[in-house]
Amino acid sequence: MTDNPSEPPDPAASATSRIGRAFAWIDQRLELVSDYINPILVKETRQALKSQQFVIWYLLLLGGCWIVTIGGLAMIGPAAYYGAFGGQLFQWYAWILSFPLLVVAPFSAFRSLASEQEENTRDVLTVSALSPYQVINGKLGSSALQVAMYLSAMAPCLAFAYLLRGVDALTLVLLPGMGVVASLGLSLVGLLLASLARVRYLQIMMNVVFITALLLLFYNSFELIEELVENGYRSYQQTSFWIAMGAIATAVATTFLLAYALAVACNTFTSANRSTPLRAAMLVQQAAFIGWMAAVWLVSRDPEIAVAMFMVGVFYWTAMGMFLTSEEPVLSPRVRRTLPKTAIGRAAFTLLSPGPGTGFFFVLANLCYLLLLAWFVQESGRSSGPGGLSLLVTYLAAVAYVVSYLGFGRIVIMLLRKIAALSLIGGFLVHLLLLLAGNALPYAIDASFNSVRRAGFSYWDVVSPVAMLEQTARGNVSEVELLTTGLIVFGVAACSLLINLFLAAAEVRQSRLTTPQRIIEDELAKIPAPGPTNPWGDSERPAVEAP
Repeated sequence: MTDNPSEPPDPAASATSRIGRAFAWIDQRLELVSDYINPILVKETRQALKSQQFVIWYLLLLGGCWIVTIGGLAMIGPAAYYGAFGGQLFQWYAWILSFPLLVVAPFSAFRSLASEQEENTRDVLTVSALSPYQVINGKLGSSALQVAMYLSAMAPCLAFAYLLRGVDALTLVLLPGMGVVASLGLSLVGLLLASLARVRYLQIMMNVVFITALLLLFYNSFELIEELVENGYRSYQQTSFWIAMGAIATAVATTFLLAYALAVACNTFTSANRSTPLRAAMLVQQAAFIGWMAAVWLVSRDPEIAVAMFMVGVFYWTAMGMFLTSEEPVLSPRVRRTLPKTAIGRAAFTLLSPGPGTGFFFVLANLCYLLLLAWFVQESGRSSGPGGLSLLVTYLAAVAYVVSYLGFGRIVIMLLRKIAALSLIGGFLVHLLLLLAGNALPYAIDASFNSVRRAGFSYWDVVSPVAMLEQTARGNVSEVELLTTGLIVFGVAACSLLINLFLAAAEVRQSRLTTPQRIIEDELAKIPAPGPTNPWGDSERPAVEAP
């Protein structure tokens, strides 16, 4: 701005002012990002990098690289100028790197959250200003930084192995990349296990189980590393390899999303809505699964793919339903304030709301969707595939078994909660015991009352879908027995459906609550003051007066 209003503004000063405003805008955004992720991430990173275990494993990693490099070159000798020995060195480097990625970093993430419970700071963390997302993001970010440091220490050795020839560039990038993805996924699993273990004896058991599983995974990674280094370039030329990699990547990504939502839910207030994000993650995972199955079906036109898709869906939704129908039936005022306002919204999103009743019908709706999809695919390829009405009856029977076990399991859980407190894990165990008891009953009766194992069908087999499938596959069920069995199974499922429909009515009738004025004022106080909207043209107009 010039001293004389009649003179035009200096272009250099104006550009300097714009650059300054741009840096101020960027600095403000970075400050907001650092405020969002900084507290728990800085704390965890400082604790992790200052800990003895990180220093020890980092020095062991460097020492292992040094030993392999010096020892390898000493064994190869002058032949390194003429041969291709990089593949052997790369295998050793990959084995050394896989231990901190697959064992050290995930177990550190597990211990970082488990120690909060042991030191009685987890409740303080829950009631602090940090959101559950910040807690999980911070601890996961700390693991990512440790992984990055391990990888940076190994990077020069990997490049050295490439210069010695014998390993292709794609393997050089793909294998460490898979290790990083696996490390982050296992770290999230560790955070989830630590979130689930609230009591001491369960934490000790989780410690043993998790470290054992990590060591077994590390041992089994040797074979994958050796296979990719020696035969990877042949696999890269095959389309099936990349299709399999894409399917695995999709499965890992959607499972990561589901585990992330579950870990956040375990660190959220019990009065908060912890179910809707989980159900949304389940829908995303199902959509990805159906997409891959549809792609395979479009290529092969094999109707058996529809059968496989439906059966996998039955197992998946049975497992998810065992959790969803174990939720508490009473919605807190915090949750009721987030219920849909309009009738259309309630009709569209009620099944995403928390509650065992909505969970039961959420599972049923997804199973019916899969049934219709499988039936459509079956009808499209009927000329060459199995089919007809018998397959549709099989689909319906599978849905009927799921409805029966989940429905009556939910009723048992509701009755148990009248006499004692039952957690979500407790409800899942009740479902699991019912499922195991129902499937084991025919075999237990057979073993108790007969000296010789029967070969034919018995109506005791009706309670067990496994026994029914076995007897039907053997051809031991006559048409009359099959019809009678179908009437029993569908009749029990109809009873379960009607009872749960009656019980779910109380959940659906819960209306939305008005947000109190005090909470509105608290939420408004959290909104930051308006700032520049972009780095080059902020809300303040330049003070240039007209000549």
